Amino acid sequence: MSNRIGLTLGLLVCVLPVQALAVESEPAPVLRLSSDVWPPFTDVEGKSRVAIELVRTALERSGIRENTTVRQDFTDLVDDLRSGKIDGSPALWRTDERAKFLLYSRPYLENRLVLVGRKGTDLSATSLSALAGKRVGVVHSYAYGASVRGAKGPELVEGPSDSENLQRLVRGEVDYVLADQLLVHYLFRQYPEKAKKRLAVGKVSLVERTLHFAVRRDLPGAARIIQRFDAEIRAMITDGSFNRILDVDWIRTDVDGDGEPEMVLGGAEAGELPPASSYELFEMDEPAASGDATVELHYLINGHAYDTWEDVPEEYKIPSKRDMQLDPVRSGVVLFEF
Repeated sequence: MSNRIGLTLGLLVCVLPVQALAVESEPAPVLRLSSDVWPPFTDVEGKSRVAIELVRTALERSGIRENTTVRQDFTDLVDDLRSGKIDGSPALWRTDERAKFLLYSRPYLENRLVLVGRKGTDLSATSLSALAGKRVGVVHSYAYGASVRGAKGPELVEGPSDSENLQRLVRGEVDYVLADQLLVHYLFRQYPEKAKKRLAVGKVSLVERTLHFAVRRDLPGAARIIQRFDAEIRAMITDGSFNRILDVDWIRTDVDGDGEPEMVLGGAEAGELPPASSYELFEMDEPAASGDATVELHYLINGHAYDTWEDVPEEYKIPSKRDMQLDPVRSGVVLFEF
């Protein structure tokens, strides 16, 4: 495992300077990108917009400039892409229809949608069809797919945003909200006491959709833009900058492609004990049951791979100075008020 990661890092070190030289000799394109308000993934400057920041950083590292505008409604965004009014979007779900005119990156995040209910609500449902007669808050413009839109039984109550749907939940206007795990993760870190007191979260994801950067197929150099983006996202995961933008200490993902996920630290403060939790980038990386003695975790810190926790140098085994709450400057948003 260590050798494979070492080889991957070596290749990145060798290849990226060559790319940088190539970029210097080319006019840097300015991509016209657009998205809607979808915290914590997309939003205006100064608010929580981790997807936009991940894409912007990867493109900057590729030598590609972008100008991302944020609109309040998603509805006309796809039409503007199709007509050529904009060049791409930093955060899209893939559909067969969109793929006819858009070129997608590899997935860089996965949206795992879970049920959120008021404290004491039954959250054992493993599908929407099990919620007959219940009101489920969804966002009207999201491409959830047939498993949601075609679900028989629940009443889908459409709202303009996740934050508004959560407000409706607290007010008792809906019984459940379908929301992303990362949004819920941030919510419980911003308001730990209020969230634990008033909300409950399902443990099973009802919908999984991969998140992509996409540009128009007819955009000059589209394939090259996507290729550079994919390479930089992989490098960002390896060097820990991906974590820092997500504002999580540890992420769990398969860096070297061997089928065994690594724990990647976004800094140099690993803690005195092995990490008890992490953010899984993709559903396939879900940790095995707690206490499973057969699980062997590997660690990646500052670009160096370690096969076991015992192999991690003592210089890294110090408590993290990062507050348990979200950094107010970096998160920059109140997801909603209780």
